[in-house]
Amino acid sequence: MLIGIIAIFIAAIGFPKPVFAHFMVKDVSTGVEALFHVTPNHNPVAGRQSVISFDFANTQHQAKDFSYVLTVKSTKGDAVEVPFEVSSNVLLSTYVFPSQGFYNISLAATDVKDGTVSKLHYGQRVSRGVAVKQEVKLESSEVIAIVGALSIAIVGIVIGLMSDYKTRKGKKK
Repeated sequence: MLIGIIAIFIAAIGFPKPVFAHFMVKDVSTGVEALFHVTPNHNPVAGRQSVISFDFANTQHQAKDFSYVLTVKSTKGDAVEVPFEVSSNVLLSTYVFPSQGFYNISLAATDVKDGTVSKLHYGQRVSRGVAVKQEVKLESSEVIAIVGALSIAIVGIVIGLMSDYKTRKGKKK
């Protein structure tokens, strides 16, 4: 019986737990909050379409009580205002993350009654899909140094081979 209980305990803690890929985001100064999600499961693929959502359904706020501006900003600093629609108290937007990296997704929600602006933020890492190729630019002095080092290495190899050839030729006689 004890072995059975231990087996059940091990099985219970050994099975994978479900992943909850929704996060509550809140503006602490105004109290406005929404459940944030990005597909697929907060692991978007750069170069493929994702859905970004802010769900007001289980909060005290109604999506219709606000006007919105949704922006996505990469660590490079280029911010993009993203179109969206509001359906059943959920703000939905499709977006293609252009490349791997870290993005700040911001929703500015302005209360239509009093003009109070609430800012909801989520930092999203995109680690799959299109990778950014880093362009390497060398200064002319760096190119000259590299070419010089390669030339010296090649001359050294040729001299070494010629010396070895002469040594071997001299031993055959």
